[in-house]
Amino acid sequence: MIDERIGVELSDFAVGDVNPASQWFSGETYLAVLTNEQVPAFNVTFAPGCRNNWHIHHATKGGGQMLICVFGRGWYQEWGKPARELHAGDVVNIPANVKHWHGAAADGWFQHIGLEIEGEDGWNEWLEPVSDEEYAKLGWSHRITFPKGGQARMGNFPFGPVPLWGTHVLQRFLRKRSAIKNRYAADQEPFLRKARA
Repeated sequence: MIDERIGVELSDFAVGDVNPASQWFSGETYLAVLTNEQVPAFNVTFAPGCRNNWHIHHATKGGGQMLICVFGRGWYQEWGKPARELHAGDVVNIPANVKHWHGAAADGWFQHIGLEIEGEDGWNEWLEPVSDEEYAKLGWSHRITFPKGGQARMGNFPFGPVPLWGTHVLQRFLRKRSAIKNRYAADQEPFLRKARA
């Protein structure tokens, strides 16, 4: 559905209001409460480049958080580990007491449903922001996605939507680039074998 405030077609879940925890985010974010019964669930919307600060969902027993990605491309990272690229349909299980962050890729909107896992003595600790330098190291994607509306988006270029007819050109470009890389690697193999010997 297209949200009138942001003028972008996202998932079928409500965008909600400005996120009340936006002080702990770098960028524009919205929050829609889906339910507070049984398992509390929230749809979190991130503008391009928006991410939350490093944070920890503390609990003495149980607890943690689960993310179900419903639109776009984003990132999830635990402290001391490489970042994981996220796409619609991905699920992230975050144990209690693990320092982490999550948010949108630089080139598009991202939404996930956050599920609060019940635990004893649970509370959230918000920490330092993810620096622009750390975030910039994540790079662009080469993946082409087809959101509703018949337009393809390619994460490799920051120019936004590509008309549907243009996806064939982009796919051909990516195949050709891949073939060139593979041919170059094959041409170099005899030299690499000699160097290893």
